Amino acid sequence: MKNLMKALFVFAVSAFVLTSCNKEKAAVNKLDGAWTLSSSTVSEEGVDCSGGATVPTSTTVFNFIAYTVGEEESGQLIATVSIDTLSFSDTTTYAVSENGKELTVGTGTDAEVWTINTLSKSSLEVERTANED
Repeated sequence: MKNLMKALFVFAVSAFVLTSCNKEKAAVNKLDGAWTLSSSTVSEEGVDCSGGATVPTSTTVFNFIAYTVGEEESGQLIATVSIDTLSFSDTTTYAVSENGKELTVGTGTDAEVWTINTLSKSSLEVERTANED
């Protein structure tokens, strides 16, 4: 009976670990590639704070380069903003949480954690709550 309980415990822990890795891996695979920003909202407590401000025509593309879950801790993220004829790029890292519900962009004190609300091969919706500092 003791051996059966040990075997069940090992099986349960293994299943949990494999499920966690699978959620992270699935999210990393879905993110892989270029994503063009189609809309963004700045709000405070659910109230739009953009004030109707207009911005120059721009295109923002986030290029997620996948990483091997279990072998690498993070992947590369290249953000490119193009305004008229000017283009700016910045490269940082990203990582997905084991449960596939959080996206960490950057490292150390510059890291931002985003909640993944929706993620499919064609749709990504994230939300970030600003720090109160």
